[in-house]
Amino acid sequence: MALPRKRRLLLLCASFLLCDQLSFPTNPAASKSWFDQHLAKKTQALYEHIRSSNEPDALISVALLDEVCDLRDKVSDPYAIDSTLARIANDPAAPAAVTNPAVPAPITTNDPAAPTAVREEATYLGARVRGAPVETPQSVNALIVRTASEKPSELELQNAISVITSVHGLEMHAVAEHTAEGNNSPEAWYRESKNATDEYRRLQTLRKTLQLNRDYLPAVIDMAKRYSAQGQITRARNMLSATLERYPAEPSLRVLLAELDINQGHASAALEIMSQLRSRILPVAVTRQLADDYAQLRFVHEAQELAHTALQLHPSGIEERELALRLDLQAGDATLNSKQTGVRSPEEARSESSAITISYVSADVNLLRRRMRQPCDVR
Repeated sequence: MALPRKRRLLLLCASFLLCDQLSFPTNPAASKSWFDQHLAKKTQALYEHIRSSNEPDALISVALLDEVCDLRDKVSDPYAIDSTLARIANDPAAPAAVTNPAVPAPITTNDPAAPTAVREEATYLGARVRGAPVETPQSVNALIVRTASEKPSELELQNAISVITSVHGLEMHAVAEHTAEGNNSPEAWYRESKNATDEYRRLQTLRKTLQLNRDYLPAVIDMAKRYSAQGQITRARNMLSATLERYPAEPSLRVLLAELDINQGHASAALEIMSQLRSRILPVAVTRQLADDYAQLRFVHEAQELAHTALQLHPSGIEERELALRLDLQAGDATLNSKQTGVRSPEEARSESSAITISYVSADVNLLRRRMRQPCDVR
């Protein structure tokens, strides 16, 4: 009888392992967030162009640097972008870059120096991340003027000029002729939506972006937020859920679904999503949004921790500073009112007993809090 029991045990273990494997996406790309995948593509393209000394490649490299830096608060490892900027700027104090076999080896101080405009742009972007007051490098201005005056026909150069002028807020008549119609890519149309001055144009360009690529995530997020603001919650939820099926590792979609649940009064469902997110390494933007969601549900302590984590990841961020300050003030006011009046703060009331419930949470709050709590190192 011992042998059959062992076999049953082995079969049971094998079935658990199989179920565990099936719970993860079979597509390797689906195990990474959309923004992380986008960053890998942009970084690879950057290192392909940066080794060339001709001006068209230098212009494209500057544009790719701008796009890489723009992803900083949306990817899971913002410090990797800081490292890339510092190394290209030939900063000897730059930390070692994380080795990724899918991405070519980054420029180091032993490689031939990148063109001056590229190195100065990396320095400029690094300073912006740190919150230092800086102006567009003259070498970049000169490079744009020279290239734009020739009215290049290559779409890649037109796109590069559009990216750089958009990031730096430059207005140049020679560049005005470049439009999304000429490029007709999701990125170009989405950039057009961000630069649009009227609501109708912004909406039309977002729709065009999604027609070209239904999974272009920045446009998906913007459109879902629009639907939510207009009260079309079901439409927003369907759009987010459909995209999440194709990118199950994307936290920016899950945090928006939690926000929809909060707006509809489904706090328990929202907390379920939020507790799962809180146990993961999150981008700055998602961490900030998650902190705001916890604050809406009056979980001030959890909101504070997340807000300060976001601020630690982006010390110069205005939104991060304002959120952390607001939550610190809320927490201080709650504690002060509790001491002065003898009335328990919401935080203290939730901690005392599972018999005490909040009207918008039908589940046992203490159970939810135990499931949510994860150690968080806030310095």
